[in-house]
Amino acid sequence: MVIHSIIDPMEIMERKEDPGVWQEVPGGLIQGVLCEKGITVTRLVSTDPAMYLNPLYQPGAVCQVPQKGKS
Repeated sequence: MVIHSIIDPMEIMERKEDPGVWQEVPGGLIQGVLCEKGITVTRLVSTDPAMYLNPLYQPGAVCQVPQKGKS
């Protein structure tokens, strides 16, 4: 792959820390930022087109994080 840019190639290829967390949901994955109420959605990854119409997974929506069982 060839990248034509005025930006330094080392700056383009530099990986920065991603503050996002990934959460599996029925039918796909959401990426977001942790907040007090759960995860604020920033991205949805799914092969089901209907999921993109669901307001629960729209960017800015807050999804509750399921509690892990105590062992």
